[in-house]
Amino acid sequence: MTRQPTPFALSETEAHTLMGVQSQNQAQFARGGKVQRWGAGVAPIVALGVLAALNWCVYDGAMPAPLFFGILLAYLFGLGTTILTLVLFTKDTKARMLRATPQVWETRTITIDEAGLRQKTDTSQATFLWSGINKIDVTDTMLLVWIHKFSAIAIPHRAFPNIADARAFEAEARKLLAAHHPA
Repeated sequence: MTRQPTPFALSETEAHTLMGVQSQNQAQFARGGKVQRWGAGVAPIVALGVLAALNWCVYDGAMPAPLFFGILLAYLFGLGTTILTLVLFTKDTKARMLRATPQVWETRTITIDEAGLRQKTDTSQATFLWSGINKIDVTDTMLLVWIHKFSAIAIPHRAFPNIADARAFEAEARKLLAAHHPA
């Protein structure tokens, strides 16, 4: 049997990395929505249309250049502050979620066998059957076992005595996952 990882607690960097990867999956899913696709594409066109209509209806096509560029700059400033607010809100939300979820920081033991992946902490114990695990990814610092589209179990490479053991664990996990998800 492949060497199992030693008990570990996620570091702050690892927890942020895990949350970032999970957030990327959520964002990719959200980007697939028609409202966001159409809204993102249509809003600037509508804004320019309103500006053109204002130019023709009020100024007979001769809007003063300073007014035109002032309105355009105000629009771009509003767009920029909206994007900045979204970025800061996302960063703050991640930090608050990590502070509000003490289980993230608990020491955990991970094992795999024919049945699935088991995770045990001081306050919880869970078994994820291979049939319920979607995929396995690897980053520079950890193995991610996806238990559904937006949530992963992170196993840092440092939980193994060496990288060869981490790679062997990954290979075994992939073999067990493939056995339960025939192509």
